Amino acid sequence: MRLRKCFKNFVTVRLEGLALEKILNLCISKGIDIWDVKREKYTLLEFKINLKNYKKLVEFYKRYGFRVSIIEENSYKKWTNKFLKRKMLVVGHFFLLLFYFTFPDLYLGLM
Repeated sequence: MRLRKCFKNFVTVRLEGLALEKILNLCISKGIDIWDVKREKYTLLEFKINLKNYKKLVEFYKRYGFRVSIIEENSYKKWTNKFLKRKMLVVGHFFLLLFYFTFPDLYLGLM
């Protein structure tokens, strides 16, 4: 599950409406993968869905009158942008790898 978090683009969605089972059945029939389904209240459902499949879900909630809100977005693009904002961290990793591959005798001799 942890690898899925790093490399998959998914969103955590909160769905609000009266017939929540109807939307779940529609998702299953259309082949939309959802996971970590939690029912908060009778009219409130929270689950995770792929970003590509979220666009399909938009059609359903417009047609059947559900309220959908995105709680959290987790995507590979978000992680890379966050990592690239810390330029000194990237430079430090570069020099660490450079040191690791150019001077193997220094750290192998220490063992």
